[in-house]
Amino acid sequence: MIVDANGMATINFEHSWGDGVAILRLMEESFHFTLSESLRQKIKDAQEKHVAVGSRLRIGTAEYFGMNRKFIKRSKLSPDSIMQLAVQLAFYKLFNEFGRTECVRSATCATRDTVLAVENGQGDLAELLKKCSAVHSQMIKEAATELFNSDVYQYMNQFVISTSTLATETVVLGGFGPVVPDGFGIAYNVVPAKMGAVILSYNGQRDATIFADALLESLDILKNTIEKKLLI
Repeated sequence: MIVDANGMATINFEHSWGDGVAILRLMEESFHFTLSESLRQKIKDAQEKHVAVGSRLRIGTAEYFGMNRKFIKRSKLSPDSIMQLAVQLAFYKLFNEFGRTECVRSATCATRDTVLAVENGQGDLAELLKKCSAVHSQMIKEAATELFNSDVYQYMNQFVISTSTLATETVVLGGFGPVVPDGFGIAYNVVPAKMGAVILSYNGQRDATIFADALLESLDILKNTIEKKLLI
């Protein structure tokens, strides 16, 4: 737990033991510790390591008020699928390639077709958005354990785009580092008032701040399509 001078609290944790949802429960309780000198030294060592690792990262943020959860649901689309599509579109705009993400494997043929339609100015974007939403929602429901036995799993395990979201309004923002050296760690959320993301990348690699700008541009494109053709 890290508390800033302005009273805002942050929880910094190592992710391998479990999912981020469990952390939300910790924010509702107070813990009191008695620290030995040995523990104090370990904390100091951890702080120094944290600063060293953190100095390697670059952070970009994207806060978007043009769409929110209610706006997207009125169009009968999945808010999560729209955010994931915007991430794919932003990545393609910057690097002219499709990034992979481990979260419900949202890099699909449907997202590819939509991204290419936006970039080429061709195709029925409204119908493509509907298909993206339907495919995304279905993949969330499906089990995919056989994936881990696939011969191509090692290739697929290079997640250039790693995303995560927590459905809560308790947390103002959060973030995590990329899982590969040239990738992005993208923590996003879609709430009643807005949607947005915190993007992290390594220094000397792809730039998180440039990606944040591309993400906002992509959200604008999707918003305009929804307003013109899908809003009920």
